[in-house]
Amino acid sequence: LVGARKCGRGVGEGGFDILHQHGGGRAPGWLARRAGHTRTVLHLWSHVAEAKGVNPVPIRTLDADCVLATSNAVARWVVDRKAEVVYPAVDIPPLPPRTPPGGPRTIGTAGRLVPMKGVTHLIRALPLVRSRIANVLLEIAGVGPERKSLEDARSPWNSASSAMTATPAPSS
Repeated sequence: LVGARKCGRGVGEGGFDILHQHGGGRAPGWLARRAGHTRTVLHLWSHVAEAKGVNPVPIRTLDADCVLATSNAVARWVVDRKAEVVYPAVDIPPLPPRTPPGGPRTIGTAGRLVPMKGVTHLIRALPLVRSRIANVLLEIAGVGPERKSLEDARSPWNSASSAMTATPAPSS
């Protein structure tokens, strides 16, 4: 409740016109609505509630004035209105290759080591990748409940042309 009160006070006293909410609970939109003229944009990036496992769940938007989804797959799970789909995109200029021809290529991921992140799928896909691209390294950084099983799975891929490491991600 302390956090909700602080958020409500901040929204009410801040004179904000828009509250941009990334998923989460209903409280921020409810607080914004009660604080005055603040409009709420609910920005959805997933149709899975991590606390409920990895199965998709219906998304209720309640107090949001506008609902944005990062894909049609996410938008389909919004049950009480139409979500506008805005695909995330960043134009990146072409970069020169950082790996010399024939040198190792690294596939990397950093994040929480939980089933929802699908790191085990990345490990299982490594043989397919290696069948098409020689000399591939797999680097995994993070902590979480899957760390032990990922470390146990590391040995079959740990060779001269492929390695997997599970190291703690920097704390923020």
